[in-house]
Amino acid sequence: MPRHAVWSLARIGGMLPPMSTAHDTIMDYLLEDPPQPVSPAERTRAWRQRMREEGRPELKVVDAALVEATSFLLSLATGSPVTVEVAALVRVATIILVRDGYDRTHSKTAVIDRLRPRNRHSEVSAMPSRNLSSNPLVIQPPQDGEWFDKDLAFIRKLAGK
Repeated sequence: MPRHAVWSLARIGGMLPPMSTAHDTIMDYLLEDPPQPVSPAERTRAWRQRMREEGRPELKVVDAALVEATSFLLSLATGSPVTVEVAALVRVATIILVRDGYDRTHSKTAVIDRLRPRNRHSEVSAMPSRNLSSNPLVIQPPQDGEWFDKDLAFIRKLAGK
């Protein structure tokens, strides 16, 4: 029995609501006015608009605020060596995001999340790492060439190794 006959029998038996006269078969109904695909660019624009309306900064905006905050704090530094307090960095970056129209709570959360330690920084083969291997053959090399010994020594010194 053809599909449309089964559909018609089901409709006649009262199991399904009657279809409008414009549709002869379920396939006609399904193929009528298919939804238009949304391009990835359009989805991204809509996502960015929603984020903006909620006062949530995107990662690239948070990164730019962190760079501006770092530059500002470095311009105020007077001693040697120059130090920047992380708490001041978070606060100034948050102020910059609020200045640019973002919600204070979302901004502070985004800045703190951006500065959280990354799992990669605990791997012995990563560079930089809190647990950098003493064996240079284990350390993942840069894209071009090899690490300078002074770079490895500097990271080990920072990590207290």
